[in-house]
Amino acid sequence: MADVISKDLAESEFSRFGEQMGLDFEEEYMSAEDFLKFTQHKSIITRAICRGHLVVDEKGRPIYTPVRVSDAKPVTFYELSGADIASIDSKNVDHSYSRVLALLAGATREQIKLFSAMKRADLKVCESIINLFMA
Repeated sequence: MADVISKDLAESEFSRFGEQMGLDFEEEYMSAEDFLKFTQHKSIITRAICRGHLVVDEKGRPIYTPVRVSDAKPVTFYELSGADIASIDSKNVDHSYSRVLALLAGATREQIKLFSAMKRADLKVCESIINLFMA
């Protein structure tokens, strides 16, 4: 799949996302383990931006259009609220992926079934966004 946006521009958009959402992307303050996770999520997100599947709107919100489904509609990620985070408390610890799906649904104002039906390649991008919100 060919890139439609340069890597430099994608990294700039990634930084803008972090700044406008108030996320802590200061690598020099990360532990080695946190830095490794951060770079993995950053790579997944910047690749999606390069390929044109993810854009950052004027408010810094990531908008992802899944590519592995035929009738995909863009999914907007909003800044998490306490209610979004609390929504995962009702999920059984033994069903930890249900907690991820609940968090994705809360952050996007979408139904859990949207994410349940997504293919793994699309979920990886969505999960990376959520992981950065939760870091």
